[in-house]
Amino acid sequence: MNRGNRKRRNEELKLNGINMKKANEYKYLGEYINKNGTEMTTAEKRISEAAGVCNEILAVVSSNELKNRRIPIGIHLATACLDSKLL
Repeated sequence: MNRGNRKRRNEELKLNGINMKKANEYKYLGEYINKNGTEMTTAEKRISEAAGVCNEILAVVSSNELKNRRIPIGIHLATACLDSKLL
């Protein structure tokens, strides 16, 4: 962490006498915060998770067994699974 002109790269952080581990990112209250203090990793993780869900939905919908029910089932899966990843 940098404050002003002083650089504190090797400083150990202690809380109640216990050394805190250094991490590149940390999840706090559902948000990922990276070592720079920005939330960009949260957006990147949500996009990645949403892409994974989309791939799973496409795999289910492309099944030959669904025939003419593909679109309604795909829409239902998208609203049930994808919305939670994006919000």
